[in-house]
Amino acid sequence: MMMPQSVIRKAIAKHSIDLTLLQNLPSVISDPVRIFLSATEANSFVFQLKLVSNQEALVAAMEYCRHADFGMAYLVKSIHPRLRDHFSRWEERGLLLFERKENAK
Repeated sequence: MMMPQSVIRKAIAKHSIDLTLLQNLPSVISDPVRIFLSATEANSFVFQLKLVSNQEALVAAMEYCRHADFGMAYLVKSIHPRLRDHFSRWEERGLLLFERKENAK
């Protein structure tokens, strides 16, 4: 997993996400609540995380891409809050790829 500093800066400055929430991001991303196909980007996914900021679930928008040094890797393109109704709309559009069993309806 790769994440540019600009993504961290934007998460903190624009989305008011506390830096302490981002400290364990690799382990949080490895255990997502749900994974969706991106509705807008090829080879990209949206991971719903077990983190909450300002009463909204955090998501990580990630692209699966080739890196010269690491081979195939996920590039974190954005971390931001999402209202819960986004998830149901993505499900209705057939974008849900994975859901943890304890979160299943």
